Amino acid sequence: MSRIHSIDAARGLCLLNIFINHITLGFSKEISFSKLGLSDAAEIFVLVSGVSTYLFYGTLQIEAMTLGLWRRAIRLYFVNAIIVLSTLGVIMSIDHFTGDLKIFDQDIVDALRSNEVERSLWLIFSFQQSVGYSVVLKLYMYFMLLCPALIWLSSRTWWYSLPPAVLIWAVAGQFDLVPRNSLTGEPFALTILPWTLIFTCGIALGAAIKQGVEVPQSRFLKILAFAYVLGYVVFVTLIAPHWPAAIDWFATRNDHFWLGGSKTYQSPLRLLHALSLVYLFISCPGAPLIRLLHQANPRGFLCRMGRRSLPIFAFGAVVSVAADEALFAAQHFFGARSLPSIAVELVFVALGIAAMIAIADRRWPFQRPNRIVAEQPISP
Repeated sequence: MSRIHSIDAARGLCLLNIFINHITLGFSKEISFSKLGLSDAAEIFVLVSGVSTYLFYGTLQIEAMTLGLWRRAIRLYFVNAIIVLSTLGVIMSIDHFTGDLKIFDQDIVDALRSNEVERSLWLIFSFQQSVGYSVVLKLYMYFMLLCPALIWLSSRTWWYSLPPAVLIWAVAGQFDLVPRNSLTGEPFALTILPWTLIFTCGIALGAAIKQGVEVPQSRFLKILAFAYVLGYVVFVTLIAPHWPAAIDWFATRNDHFWLGGSKTYQSPLRLLHALSLVYLFISCPGAPLIRLLHQANPRGFLCRMGRRSLPIFAFGAVVSVAADEALFAAQHFFGARSLPSIAVELVFVALGIAAMIAIADRRWPFQRPNRIVAEQPISP
């Protein structure tokens, strides 16, 4: 099946947004589109990954499909190990020379010092303790291992994989089935069970595309989806700052599943926001901004980045940690909104994005060659 270049462009845009948002101490994240949405680029990227996974593996025989997906999981493990070792090298080097790290990185260094090396390494490389943004590829490894069952179900009928995923998601959210890091005690940011549903939605969508299922072109559904997305923007910018109950909800939204906005639990309101965005993307290809992705040039930098998401994410995961530590030092000495702090952030963002685009144009050991093929519409 031909590549869907609009999906590549969406993945590339998500990678840029994720990189910027991972620089948590800067101002750049304040102007990213994630600030205006209940969901963010992480949900969209996971769902799009589900679509791509089905489109690529869905036509294979079960044995070949399973072997291919599990080989992918092994590749992800080795790339994750590179992220872990590189991130540890960054934060421990900074700690050695300055003795001053931002709180989350300092917790990891303190935990490593207070535990035996063998135990710490075991917990890190068995995914019981995350380092930096290594938890992201842990999530994808789980998806690759689970994928044969999800793809098999959706290959029968596109929605067959959804009921078990909904059950897993609801039980995990209701009973707080969210594990914690073994060394630091912090809950995992992207937890496996709740996030299974958003990936499975992507699998189901990919199967629907393959099976020729038409996306409902209902004006009522479009209005509802747009009202929900736009309504949240209005709520955040105009209503919430002046409404005490809304301020309280924002302060505690990550602690509740059913009526919260937790990223960890994938709360229903957050999930609905992501699905609304995806529905608008599919059903309104000619709308402003959306058509820029649908009409994306396959040789454009967003499409090129989307086709090389693994090495680009790995690079961004490490560089964003280094950028945060550089910003932490700059803000400590010069102030949060000082010119040197702003300059440090701009340098990291600009050089980081330039390097990510350069990586997109080079062959990566864990990726297939970059081939540009004909466009196929995302919906029949």
